[in-house]
Amino acid sequence: MCCSRRAISKLVQVFDHITQRNAKIAELVASCPASQEASTNDGASTSDEKPAVLAQEDMLARMDIQKQEMDNRLEEVKYELEKVLRRECKLDVRLAEVCLHVFVATNDLRFYEYVCFG
Repeated sequence: MCCSRRAISKLVQVFDHITQRNAKIAELVASCPASQEASTNDGASTSDEKPAVLAQEDMLARMDIQKQEMDNRLEEVKYELEKVLRRECKLDVRLAEVCLHVFVATNDLRFYEYVCFG
């Protein structure tokens, strides 16, 4: 798998986007129970409000499932990013080794030319 810096930047962008969406969903989830408690504390719970409450609870459950899915996707993206970074590190080490071999080879050749042809 060959990954460029552009691919890594795209992964980081996806990671940021998912993190922002998770934060928004967490805010929505946190705000829903508070609003339900306020309506039940007023004692104004009637049969007309029950469908709305059930709809909100259903929406909350769907949002919770969506948040869990996004958390899972976020973990997958983190794993892929770590894998790409490890691969990049290995390639950097290999490149450094090749550069070192080229440097040594060219310097050995120059030393040989200096000694032989002076």
